[in-house]
Amino acid sequence: MDGNEIRLMFFQEMACSCHNFYLWTFDAEMNLLQSNCPDSDLLQQWFLLCLHQADPSMEIFNASTPVIITGIVNMMWIAVPQLPENPNTSDAGQAFRLHVLGPFFIDDVALHSADLSFLQKGTSHLLRRQIQEILRTLPIISWSLLQDYTIMMHHCVTGQKVTPSDFRYFSQTKSASPSESKAEKSYTIHGTFQAEQTMLQMVRDGNLELLSYIDTIAVTGQIGKLSNGDFMRQMKNTLEVGITLCSRAAIEGGISPELSYNLCDQYFQAVESCHNLNELASISYTMHRDFVERVHKCKMQQFSKPVAACCDYIMIHLEDEISITDLAQHTGYSDYYCSKKFKKETGMTPAEYIRKKRLETAANLLTTSNDDIQEIAARLHFGSQSYFTDSFRKLYGISPREYRATAHSITPDSKEPL
Repeated sequence: MDGNEIRLMFFQEMACSCHNFYLWTFDAEMNLLQSNCPDSDLLQQWFLLCLHQADPSMEIFNASTPVIITGIVNMMWIAVPQLPENPNTSDAGQAFRLHVLGPFFIDDVALHSADLSFLQKGTSHLLRRQIQEILRTLPIISWSLLQDYTIMMHHCVTGQKVTPSDFRYFSQTKSASPSESKAEKSYTIHGTFQAEQTMLQMVRDGNLELLSYIDTIAVTGQIGKLSNGDFMRQMKNTLEVGITLCSRAAIEGGISPELSYNLCDQYFQAVESCHNLNELASISYTMHRDFVERVHKCKMQQFSKPVAACCDYIMIHLEDEISITDLAQHTGYSDYYCSKKFKKETGMTPAEYIRKKRLETAANLLTTSNDDIQEIAARLHFGSQSYFTDSFRKLYGISPREYRATAHSITPDSKEPL
């Protein structure tokens, strides 16, 4: 066993201690040599199908740089070719090997998209359930972790160091056909729209949980072709679209248009001077943090420090039980004084403020997700369906069902539960 094999075994042990990863090794004819996957048949077939459709000429074998492979439902693999040191050697130990880590996802929307895809293809209910059970065991990791694992795996296989700018990308393509349903097409668009709208609402709200949220969604989602064959240009254009959207959301959140436009220009210039994906990722993180912190500061300036702390606590714990005692302990005040001071500055009692913020969050979920209305009500601690509907109607003038129908341009007789 050589040094590379020892390093690869160590990498597998470390990676699998954090996530439910599978590591595969194939030969040049794509015969499986080894895998730690207990039931490898189905996942192996998915990978081989994706590989041959994403790279029909098998250019993946022509270089040792790592490859990110993406399937049509955003199922992803990291592949690292191990080229023979001497291509003309007859030594079996020097034969080509393809080491693969995966599959995994970099956003949870892909799980729903995959299920819908199999449904539209007429997959039987029993097989769909089996597929669902497999998909739910697969890890969901951030884009940053994907890059880190790719660099580490490549080093273990080849002993060489690479950067994200060295990565190659292959994606499984699907040509549109008359049999492809409109529902399947629209869900792909909606998945991206959902994540985008949630992110922008968090910017408008000055919600500091934004940075945790964007670490869980894909930055390589199906957002449309924004360049002609140049992946770096595609990523720059994608980030510049994000900067524009965030700057507008920040204006809606309360910062001045002049400041927002100036920040937008500065981040555009920074993007154009980038030379690799690491720099782009750093700018993206800084940009999101900058806009959301400025909006948050703008919103909190009207309140005293203790009341601002209460507002922060409420926004972070909207899906938890919140009592006036929790807020009072958070500020060091008594329940009575905390409640009195909160109402004086915000114009609402803590309970009224919490209910309003939960209803605003519910409205956002209604327009940006496919979550069941009853689920949304329960998650945000509305004691009953009727109480949620009545509260929502008082704030927005229509029921949750009507609000969703209006936003999605669907018929009002939709069979929603509320």
